[in-house]
Amino acid sequence: MKKRILSLLTAAMMSGTCFFVGAEQICAAEYPSFTLRLNQHTGNAEFMEDETDKKVIFTATCLKYLGNNVELVDAKTNEVAAKMLDDGNFDISGDDLENDRTWSAVLSFENAAVGSYSYYARLTDADGTVSTTKTFSVVIYDTISDKEIAHSAEISEAFRSSGLSGDEFDNLPLETQKQMVLDFLQTYVDKGYIDADSISYDEKASAISYVVVSGVKSYIEVGHIPGTVGNDGTTTNATAASAFTYVNHGDSIEITGFDNSVSDVVIPSEIEGLPVTAISTGAFYLSAITSIEVPDSVTSIGEMAFLGCTSLKTVKLSTGVAKIEKNAFGSCSALQEVQVAKDNPNFSSLDGVLYSKAQDTLVIYPAAKTDAAYTIPSGVTSVAMYAFSENPYLETLTIPNSLIKVGDSAFFNCKNLRSVSYNGTEEEWNQITIGLLNEKLTGANIQYQERIIGDVNADGALTISDVVLLQKWLLAVPDTQLADWKAADFNEDQSLNGFDLCQMRYALLKQEENIQR
Repeated sequence: MKKRILSLLTAAMMSGTCFFVGAEQICAAEYPSFTLRLNQHTGNAEFMEDETDKKVIFTATCLKYLGNNVELVDAKTNEVAAKMLDDGNFDISGDDLENDRTWSAVLSFENAAVGSYSYYARLTDADGTVSTTKTFSVVIYDTISDKEIAHSAEISEAFRSSGLSGDEFDNLPLETQKQMVLDFLQTYVDKGYIDADSISYDEKASAISYVVVSGVKSYIEVGHIPGTVGNDGTTTNATAASAFTYVNHGDSIEITGFDNSVSDVVIPSEIEGLPVTAISTGAFYLSAITSIEVPDSVTSIGEMAFLGCTSLKTVKLSTGVAKIEKNAFGSCSALQEVQVAKDNPNFSSLDGVLYSKAQDTLVIYPAAKTDAAYTIPSGVTSVAMYAFSENPYLETLTIPNSLIKVGDSAFFNCKNLRSVSYNGTEEEWNQITIGLLNEKLTGANIQYQERIIGDVNADGALTISDVVLLQKWLLAVPDTQLADWKAADFNEDQSLNGFDLCQMRYALLKQEENIQR
């Protein structure tokens, strides 16, 4: 069967076998193969084209390395996938890199199944010292048609109102739960959305799986037993280390996979006595988990780490998370909220929506957040890639005129978004940089607002708050953000000073006098 891309965000544009490596997206139609240069010391990857080979070439470059045992290891099984041979490249004599060695291994993904394939290079030095590179992943997807997207969305929406989740459902006997799920799915077998032969009970995952998109399984959980939750809102016990596949980097652990043995997952802060610091690319791809709690030790969550976790409802991030790569929670159609520890220095949460700590970037708006209307707070300057994608409930959006950038696919498949109220002029709207695949935003009915002179915070009125904001700005308070300096420029001299502040105070005073009269 022909491989296609499962990313809903690129399905409209691409076809053919495609690979994702870190931030790179490589299609066989364009690039027959590629080289990934893994650096032992920095852990960085360098992408290189190689049009002479139809296979995927992995290359490990080891600075001043004198050993002769370099292996490419499958991060999910920790088994050797290939011996890496010295190909003689990158030898630079006469400088301080003269001991460089480049080691290569070739793997073919031409007949590989849809899924995530993660690897790292393991290097054994002449004195027996073992070290590893960071993990790099190749993720192979299937494309889906517009019809399949619609079918999948219809099933997800019906599931939310079906009563097949929650404590009442969880307390039913297992066989009753199974039958209720099968009856639910039979409706969509009759409609031709689901292949009846694809429906099966996965005892290990405690879920019934089915296929809407060819080659990609979805799950409905059964036999769920709610976990014990402490007074602080966190689950009391971490999930057993045996449930994960991981890479030991000598000083830290990187989670690379999960066996679906439990649904409420708490990442352990330590494995083998070392801190768990990273969740790699595609680690939980298509898992049937319903919640994930990330401990303080984890600092990074990789690209597409939880892609396609259609049962995932709640994400809890502790203080350590500093980086969340793009589309980390893509196609999580049941996601209702993202919680963040209050003392996390990098992220914050407002009503389940994930923001940067400064709340100038909206990072994730959950796909299952059911509000029909949402107001992006004043001061937000950017909406991240994929931020609102696939939310079917949002109909009306209010956008502040502080916004200057919308990332690619930020509003992809927000099928019911029809109205946008922009707190600024049409001229200001046209200055916003809006990325690709945001037709649901740009095609909405956009209502512009002529700004009131002095309305610094863009709330549609001149109040004492505007005076205070301008005064703070003039005093150079670091954490003050001015939504629109032109709104406060009373004398239109293209600058702000105490004269503008005096005029604002006078205008506010006259406004109050008119109200009293």
